[in-house]
Amino acid sequence: MPSWNDGESSNASPLPDLTDIDYAPDTVDDTAFCGIALDCPKICRVHNLQLRKCVAFQGTDTGRKFYMCQIQNHVMNCGFNSWLDPEWPETLKNALATLWEKYHRGNSLRIDERIENANLVKEITDEKIKIEKKYSSLVGDVNKFMDDTEIKIQKDNYDNIMGKTEDQKGEVEALKEEVANLKEAQKTQAMVMRNREVRWGDEREFLKKGNKKLKKKLEYKVQYLIHEGQDNKDNLMRIKEICDEDQGNV
Repeated sequence: MPSWNDGESSNASPLPDLTDIDYAPDTVDDTAFCGIALDCPKICRVHNLQLRKCVAFQGTDTGRKFYMCQIQNHVMNCGFNSWLDPEWPETLKNALATLWEKYHRGNSLRIDERIENANLVKEITDEKIKIEKKYSSLVGDVNKFMDDTEIKIQKDNYDNIMGKTEDQKGEVEALKEEVANLKEAQKTQAMVMRNREVRWGDEREFLKKGNKKLKKKLEYKVQYLIHEGQDNKDNLMRIKEICDEDQGNV
């Protein structure tokens, strides 16, 4: 670590320019070569820390061991330090290049396919959204139609009921008037019957009185006739005696 005395500059070497830091390739896990390189005398160029052992997994350097900064934060990591393995032979490099080209081509095709599928999914999703909107609009129209129809049916039923009610009211009023007329006729008939009964009662009394007088007259007449008949009978008896006397004398 650099140190400063009062007004004096440090004797340590200056820090390297960060623009000179080498790019570190992608890595792959290898249990045989991992962790901190304790046996390596080198240190990283920025933090002066021991290096981390890594295995490259990129391009023609795939499989090569190298050292890099051990800082996990990729922003603070000072990157590649040095290769442990030498460069691969050209044949192996060509083979790795071919394999990576096929990988990238296949990966590109998969990406294109995913993009195409994503576009297709987007189109299907957009179409689904349109269909759902149309369906929602159709459902709303159907519900509105059902509501309007129900309201119209209820109004028609109400109008019919009210119309029938008015007709029934008219019929009820007519029946009430007819009942009132019947009651009035009954009252009139009752009055007529009472008047007739009164008149018939008077006639009966008159007849009773007349019958009594007539009965007395008849009784007097019968008595008179009986009395006259008795007189006639006596006269007849006398006439008979006279006749009998006359016959005896002859």
